[in-house]
Formats: sequence, structure tokens, C-alpha cells
Amino acid sequence: RAAKDKDSRGFKYFRGLSEPQRKSKEFYTARLQQMIGQYSGAIKKYGALAKLEGPIAEQSQFNAGICYYENAQIDQAIDSFLKYLERFPEGNSASLSNLHLGLCYKKKGDAKRVKVHFEKVDGPKRVLARMLLAEPVKAAEKPKEKSDGAKAGQPASPAEGQPEQE
Repeated sequence: RAAKDKDSRGFKYFRGLSEPQRKSKEFYTARLQQMIGQYSGAIKKYGALAKLEGPIAEQSQFNAGICYYENAQIDQAIDSFLKYLERFPEGNSASLSNLHLGLCYKKKGDAKRVKVHFEKVDGPKRVLARMLLAEPVKAAEKPKEKSDGAKAGQPASPAEGQPEQE
């Protein structure tokens, strides 16, 4: 019984995942790749899963955006978060998608879109969005794409692919 209880707790980075997500080998593998910085592999797996229906598709679409963002592929991150909002406008990560869209547009130097998306953030991340909105938006710099596994000089994104909790 102790072994079963230990297995049911799962790896700490996978807490908060739904039962179907935990049971999906592809999702689990993509999440692992994401957590260790192998963004290209994770993006491929999330992309395939996002074409499905249900909670795995929803979270995979969002997580693909996170991977693109963490890999400094800002235009692809924007596309992924916009697809998420189009497909799941009331989804668990809709507010976080807006937060990340604001962060993406901030990197691109687009103050108008930063404001639009940060103002749509609600729940626990609302205060963070308001603080970020108060910061000036600088002109965009040409970002360097990170290679998989490289450590960024920036702090991790606010969400790390977890569903928003309210």
C-alpha cells in the first residue's frame, strides 16, 4: 500500500495535472521535456496533443506557448497563446494566456497590445499584470533564440505551464 500511495503523489512538477493528463504518456513526456528545457521536443509533442479535444488539448496548446516563450520564439508564442484564446476563451489558462501575451508584446515593444492583454488578466495574477503594466515598454530588441537546455538569464515565466488556480 505504501508504494501505491507514493506513486499516486507523482513527481513534484506534475502536481495539479488532471487524471487524463497524468495518464497520457505523450503529455507526461512533453511536460518532462519542458521542465528540463528541451523545448523543441516538448513543442512537437504539445502541438500534436493540441489537435485533440478535451483537457489535454487545452493544456497542451497553452504549454506550447510557454515553451516558445521560454525558448525566445516570441512570434510563435504569440500565435500559440492566441490560438489558445480562440479555441478555449473560457479555459483554465485563458487569463494566463493573456498575461503571457502581454509579456510577449512587451518584448516586442508593442505598448498598445501589452495594455490590452494585461488588462484582461484576472484571478491571482491580476496584481502581477498591473505591476507589469505600470512599467514602461521599451522598444523591441532582436531576441536571440535559446537552444534547448540553455539556461535563460531571465527569471522563469510566471506560470510554468500550470493551470491557473482561483
